[in-house]
Parts: sequence; C-alpha cells; structure tokens
Amino acid sequence: MPYCVNFSSLRYLHLQDNEFTGPIPNVISRSSSLVTLDVRDNKLSGGIPSWISSFSKLRILLLKGNNLEGSIPFQLCQLNSISIMDLSHNKLFGSIPSCLSNITFGRKCALDDTFGTREYGWTTYRSSRTYSHENQLELLQYVVADYYTSDEEAEAEFITKSRSESYKGNILYFMSGMDLSWNKLTGRAPERKAQFATFEENSYKGNSFLCGPPLERSCTITRVLPSLPPSSDYGELDSFKIIFFWSFGGSYVVAFLGVISFLYFNPYYRGLLFSFIEAHVPSFR
Repeated sequence: MPYCVNFSSLRYLHLQDNEFTGPIPNVISRSSSLVTLDVRDNKLSGGIPSWISSFSKLRILLLKGNNLEGSIPFQLCQLNSISIMDLSHNKLFGSIPSCLSNITFGRKCALDDTFGTREYGWTTYRSSRTYSHENQLELLQYVVADYYTSDEEAEAEFITKSRSESYKGNILYFMSGMDLSWNKLTGRAPERKAQFATFEENSYKGNSFLCGPPLERSCTITRVLPSLPPSSDYGELDSFKIIFFWSFGGSYVVAFLGVISFLYFNPYYRGLLFSFIEAHVPSFR
C-alpha cells in the first residue's frame, strides 16, 4: 500500500478478496476517521496491530480469512463504536480478552451520517429548461426551486447463520455481530452479558479448546467416580447373604446329624471310626 496517499480523511477502506501479503500496513493507522476496515480473504500475516485502538469511529472491522496469528489484543476493547467484528478463519490463539464483553456493539451509537455521505443538490428553471447540479453550492444566478439530497451508502458483507449477506446504508446502524470462529482460541468464552448474550455458538465454532456458554463444552473438570449400586441393591444384597448363611448352616447341621445317626445305627462302622481315632490321635490312647 503506497505511503504517499493521504489517509487522514479516509472513512471506508475495502481491500477484500485480493492477494495482499505481509502484516497489516502501519500506514492505515493514519486514518483516524476510519469507519469501515475490510481486508477479508487475503494472505495477510502477523498479528492484529495495537494501534487499531486509535480508530475511535471504527464500526466495522472485517479481518476474516487471512493468516493472522498471535493473541487477540486487548486494544480491541477500546473500539467503543464498533458494531461488527469478524476475526474468523485465522490462526489466532490464546484466551479471549474478558473486556470484550464490555463492548456494546453499536447499542449506544447515535444515528449520524456515518453510513451515508450526504450530498446537497438542487434543480433550477430557466427558459423552460431543467438543470441539475450535484456539487458545491455555487452559480446561484439561477432561481432555486427545490432542494434534494442523494446518499452515497456504505456497504458491508457479513455472515450470519452460515449465510453470507450484504448490507448497505442505514440498516448498518441496527446490526451488530462478532465472529471468532475457526481459530485456535482457548479458555472460557466471554461472559454472556449485554450484547454478548445474543451471540450464538457459531460465533466461537472451530475453537477446540474454548469452553463455557454458549458452547456445550463445560469449563469445569469433572472426575468420573465408579458408580455405586442404588440403595435398593444394598437391601437385596443383605437378604441374599442372610439366606446363604441360613442355608449353609442348616445343611451343615443336617449333614452332621446324618453322620451321627448313621454311626449310631451301624455298630460296625462305629467301631472302625473309633479304631481309626485311637490309632491316629494320641490323646485318645
């Protein structure tokens, strides 16, 4: 971008869909009156410059589709007039500055001629002919019959709900939005207050390590504990133990009494048992 250009009165800068490379030129910082900065879909690299906070009148910032990297500078929080901010499809990393949630995104901006430059003209009558004039008020020898205005409108393109739409003129006063999708951002999404409460999950989509509302991913790390049986299962387990012990005890008693009865009614086997005991147990000798 040539440095010899006078940028002091520049208001609308549209450089989208080109092959520009390198960092965002510092020469743009001279444009203190800048309202729209659109450099989408180029091959710009480097970080978002800190001098961007000097654009006190900036309302539309479109940096989508470049190779910008580094963290999101907190200076963006100083863009008090910003309405639309698109930083998507870059390589930005780190956390999102919490101060971004303090931006009103156009809610406090009064209507003026920001998005429509107004030119004054008039029609005149002379010798049954009509003349038009759309320049500075001069050559007033003609009789002024009527005043009228014509607007040169600003235009911006913004993606909402996966659709690319072009907006022009006064409707831009009522639009606001932010898109940080498809970067490498981490941490918690900005607090959902004021205008940030209206931003949906699509504004943060494609950042695998972002968490918190409106994203489904929670920022709280939960430990998975082994599941314990319900209280009703404890009762069933106790009942099973009681039945098992009673059954085992009863079977033992029945078996013992059966052996005693068998020996009582069979003297031969009773004699063999006592002989075996006397032969192998010393205390019975």
